[in-house]
Amino acid sequence: RGLGENFSATTINGREQVSIGDNRGVEFDIYPSEMVSSLVVYKTPNAALTSQGIAGTIDLRTVRPLEVDDMVLQGRVFYEQNEIGALNPDGDDSGVRYTLSYMDQYGANDTFGLALVYNSTASPSNEERWNAWGYPGADSSGNIVPLGGAKPFVRTSEIDRDTLTVTAQWQVSDNSALTFDTMSIDFSDEKILRGIEVPGTWGGPGDFVANANNGSRVTDGDFRGRSVVIRNDYEVREADLTAQGLNWEWDISDTLHLNVDWSTSEVERQVWSLESYATASGHAGQGFGGDENVGINENCGQPNDAGHRLSCINYTQGDVSGVRFFSQLNYADWDLVQLGAAQNWGDGHPMVPVGQDGFINRPLINDELDILRADLTWDRGASYGLTKVTGGFYTSDHTKEKDDRGDYLILQPETQGMQQTQVVPEGYRVGTVDLNFVGFPAAIAYDSFQFWQDGGYMNLDPGREDLSRITNDYTVNEEITIFYGMVDFYFDWAAGASLNFGLQFVNTDQSAEGVAVEQNESAAGGSIVLIPAEDGDDYGEILHSLSFNLDITEQWKLRAAHSSTMSRTRFDRLRAAGEWGFNEAMNVAGGEPFSYSAGNPSLRPNMATQFDLSLEWYFRDDGYVSLAYYTKDLDNWQREADVGFDITDFFDASLLNLEGVLSTSGRRTTWVETEGGEIDGWEISVAFPFGIFHDSLDGLGMLVSYADVSSSLEDPSSDPPGQETMVPGLSPSITNVTAYYEKAGWEARVSVRSRDDFLGERFGLSFARENARVIGATLWDAQLTYDFAALGKPGLDGLKVIF
Repeated sequence: RGLGENFSATTINGREQVSIGDNRGVEFDIYPSEMVSSLVVYKTPNAALTSQGIAGTIDLRTVRPLEVDDMVLQGRVFYEQNEIGALNPDGDDSGVRYTLSYMDQYGANDTFGLALVYNSTASPSNEERWNAWGYPGADSSGNIVPLGGAKPFVRTSEIDRDTLTVTAQWQVSDNSALTFDTMSIDFSDEKILRGIEVPGTWGGPGDFVANANNGSRVTDGDFRGRSVVIRNDYEVREADLTAQGLNWEWDISDTLHLNVDWSTSEVERQVWSLESYATASGHAGQGFGGDENVGINENCGQPNDAGHRLSCINYTQGDVSGVRFFSQLNYADWDLVQLGAAQNWGDGHPMVPVGQDGFINRPLINDELDILRADLTWDRGASYGLTKVTGGFYTSDHTKEKDDRGDYLILQPETQGMQQTQVVPEGYRVGTVDLNFVGFPAAIAYDSFQFWQDGGYMNLDPGREDLSRITNDYTVNEEITIFYGMVDFYFDWAAGASLNFGLQFVNTDQSAEGVAVEQNESAAGGSIVLIPAEDGDDYGEILHSLSFNLDITEQWKLRAAHSSTMSRTRFDRLRAAGEWGFNEAMNVAGGEPFSYSAGNPSLRPNMATQFDLSLEWYFRDDGYVSLAYYTKDLDNWQREADVGFDITDFFDASLLNLEGVLSTSGRRTTWVETEGGEIDGWEISVAFPFGIFHDSLDGLGMLVSYADVSSSLEDPSSDPPGQETMVPGLSPSITNVTAYYEKAGWEARVSVRSRDDFLGERFGLSFARENARVIGATLWDAQLTYDFAALGKPGLDGLKVIF
């Protein structure tokens, strides 16, 4: 309903889940569909729904073995093939997914049930990716400026996932039952990226000649004297997730029921994201430009005294995604292209005087959640009036830690020297990669990750030189206590009506720990000062929920709901770590010499008050039309702002050198709560079986849904003020259409989903999260299934083939 994944809650069997991501949004590709027996989406909350989000709550439910009549032994095997092929010589273009399931009951009266589901998945994908540094446009004189630079890649990725779920149920007595669930997921997402990074206008010394243009865009030009970067990058994201839960149901009497649930879940995630550089131009282009060598703008491709070569690169551009390059150098030549820095990236570190040979990001995430809840329900068994009263208690302890690390990589100095290049050892060569989609015939391909693992590079930890790493670390803890109660009524109006009203009292005790860093030499301290940072808040919220359902007739239903709900703040915004500074020029009485850029451990959740209304017509068992309208008043929002602060409110004054400091005031850049806005939307859903027209069309039908969403959310910091900002994840319109045929064992479906542009996120430099406008897309898929049980032959009963 128009919001991103951090505004929805995801549960399994009603239990909140940890995430392998940096924040709260659950990534569904970690869960195999085979472990899910049903799915429930709550668009409006009720008081017993302890995990809530402004966008809604998604509950994945696993199988319950005592609900199955007979023993089930099932195997599923899927094979997949990428049409584009394997774009990297050491990548795959085909994968296999298989599942084994077993369910049965034991005991004299089938009072014990056991369900085992094992799934193994190897699912590859391949893509050709265009990525521009940017498009400068025109300079101050109106002259056309060409492409700033580009780094096109081919990417091969593969998700490997092994999942085991076990469910045991024991009907202890007629009025008592125990259910135990455990889940273990070993997840890996591997990406191999190879390409050629072409420095353009923003790529340092060298000339550019424009041969042709179309208005403000250069359509044909030459970059002269360029030191290109041959990239062999590798990224792997590994996560281990474990979860357990124990549920006890006890019918104290015919009308009184107790439900107690305990669960714990934990995830450990490690990422290695390696950049490895190779060059034909010598280490950081050294040796070019002097009188004794070949000039950078002349005789392109000719060797200098050391045998290194710069390139002239011609490019043509028809549109943003249609750039073609041509270079006279052969980047598939193992003697010409060697390991080492092509550019002087990384200069500034004391041990990287002229260019890094690579870089590796290696952040670590730990996420742990413990939950205990209990519900007591009084079911009067009455047919009208007050029918049910429910009260409950919920408590959770959630801790998430991020340890952000990254190292400069240089070739081992004892073998090559820090200013030299190195031929790729034969043991790491895997072939070449085809880059014809951007005009380059081929480039060398080598196993950069194995080369790093074997000690081919020396890691240089930036430590205190890279303060962005320290300030991106966080440890956040949330202790949540919820008391809730709700009542249900039934009225003998029309064909029947029901009313549910509930309240939640939610108490949150949140805290965060980190390190505050100061690097300016000043009266406030030395060149580098590290100070423990800790902050938090303890607060309570009252949430209400009211829903009314009216069966106008057996076929027509009216539903209405009014509620207040919350989405908890992202973890990276709650971090305590930050960077502070001191400006001597502002060190006067009443001045603001201190600055502090950090997260805000006291940040409250996003709150919303929402109203929902729907009218539904069920004209057949398999046919309906639903028209719904909703509005969400965002009571508050979050944005970054500069606010006044006093540094002694955050840090122990004894840890600061305040000698000569005339004012401890300053400006703090952090996340703050601000005025909210509104989201309005309507949606229509239709399930239409064609058999309504004629019996010969029985089995044919369509499913159609369309959503139209609008938002009004002002950005107080915009220039000019009052400009609206995009709500994360919101597409103005989303359309889903499925045509199907189901009869005589056959099931065929063709589906299309189309959505407009929306605001998403991506990884920026050093794995920092940044907003990005995601272009809308249309996705098609088709599925054909035949169930051999339709043949009526016992030997084939249970066999299905799916394409």
